[in-house]
Order: sequence, then C-alpha cells, then structure tokens
Amino acid sequence: MKIDLESPSAERLMQHGVKTRELKAARIFVFDMQLGAAITLPIPILGPMILIKRRWLVFDDDDELEDSANLRMLRHELCHVRQIQDWGGLAYMRRQLWARVKTRSLYARTAEEESVCYSAQAKVTAFYRGRE
Repeated sequence: MKIDLESPSAERLMQHGVKTRELKAARIFVFDMQLGAAITLPIPILGPMILIKRRWLVFDDDDELEDSANLRMLRHELCHVRQIQDWGGLAYMRRQLWARVKTRSLYARTAEEESVCYSAQAKVTAFYRGRE
C-alpha cells in the first residue's frame, strides 16, 4: 500500500511530523508473522518497506487511516523510513543490528536509533490521550 499524498491519511500522519518524502518512499504491507508490531526494511530498488501487523492499520468508513492513537505504530515505522533515507540502507541495517547487540534487546528502546522513533510514537499517543 502506498499512501496518497493528497489523502486524509497522509494529512493525519503529517500532523504528527511525517514528511512528504517519507510517505513517497514508504511501501506498507500487512504482515502478521514478525515478533514485534512492525518492522521497516531497506529493500534495494523498491525502497523502504514497512511490514506491519493488521491490528495497527485501522481504517475509517472512508477507507482512510483512522484518526486515532492507532497511528502511533505507523508513525514509529515512518521514523525508520527517514533514517533509511538519511543514512542509506546498509548503514541503517548496520546501526539497527548494533543497537540490538549493545542493548541486548530485540526492541533496543534505549538505543539512539530507536529512542527517537519511540519518542515520535509517544507523541502520537499523548496527542490522542483524552480525545478517544
């Protein structure tokens, strides 16, 4: 799935700090087999690919991403798309793997590479707190 830059879904994500270039680059696929909620991979030629569990892609009656805290996981992964764009695919993979080694954690929340994305995710959660 690609997100149309003129859609309400794109507008909702950009409200939370997602840039147009990230939305242009990202390809989003429902994939329920990974350990965590989602993963972003740098795929040569195709660009950044987000594999996300179905439960995190909640749509409204107009088939747009629901304006809710469920956007937080996609926001987190789009942060990784930005990292791929800034660092390059190979450097992104190297830094992500090293973050997991040095933190001894699959989620590496305290590593710089992940803490930035968890912070973006937390801002989305805080935005919707009390609104839902």
